[in-house]
This record gives sequence, structure tokens and C-alpha cells, in this order.
Amino acid sequence: MPYMNEQAYRDALAFNPQIVTIKLGTNDSKPYNWKEQEHFKKDLKTLIESFRALPAKPQIWLCLPVPAYGHAWSINDSVIYNGVIPYIKEVAQEENLPLIDLNTPMQGRRQYFPDTIHPNEEGQQLLAELIFQEVFAKKKK
Repeated sequence: MPYMNEQAYRDALAFNPQIVTIKLGTNDSKPYNWKEQEHFKKDLKTLIESFRALPAKPQIWLCLPVPAYGHAWSINDSVIYNGVIPYIKEVAQEENLPLIDLNTPMQGRRQYFPDTIHPNEEGQQLLAELIFQEVFAKKKK
């Protein structure tokens, strides 16, 4: 289920935002998705270009995915860490985009992921704070 096929993607484009954060990779780590890993970078770049083309010319931030604390839904933390994250870092460098590391600050915080994958309300709050701090600290520079 590529994100670009989802209504949420069309809604995000229609919103014409000034700031865009893109956090992909968790679902991509599933074995049946990661077998298509050679498309990950290209697809991420296509997603970036679709937002760059908006009239608002938004600032775009790439986010590193949070750790997976189990294998629910076949999600694989090793693939996230050793496969997805390096690809996202490469794309950020190639596209000259800032990165927000959500992985490192969430290491060792299993208590925020009751199903081992999705953050609870406290985890969501922490992620929102991390993104807010990074975006607005970078904007001031």
C-alpha cells in the first residue's frame, strides 16, 4: 500500500503546507515490502518532488523512523536500522534536506510502544516535541 496511493497523501498535497515532515520506513521493513528495497530511494524522491512542486514551496524534513521493539506485523528493526535509515540518510544528502533523528532519542523507550511498534499518547507527545524542536531550532539559524 504505497503512501502515494492513499487519500492522506492527496489530502496533504491539497493542503499546500508550508512545512512537510516525511517519516517512512517502518512498514517498508516488512519482508514482503523490503523485497522491493531497490525502489525505496526512488519512491522517496518521487514523494519529495511532489511536495516540492506545490505552490507553497514547503520546507521538507525527512525523519528517521523510530525503533521497532518487536516483530508485530512482520516489522523488522534490523531492516529499519541497517536498511531503511541508511537509505533515508542518502536521500537527505542527495536532495539537500534536513534530517530529524527520531530513532536515537526513542532507543531504550519501550514503555512508549505498548504493541512494540506504535507509540502511545506519551510517545506521540515526545515525537511531536522532538520534531517541533528540530524544525523551529533549524528555522532560527
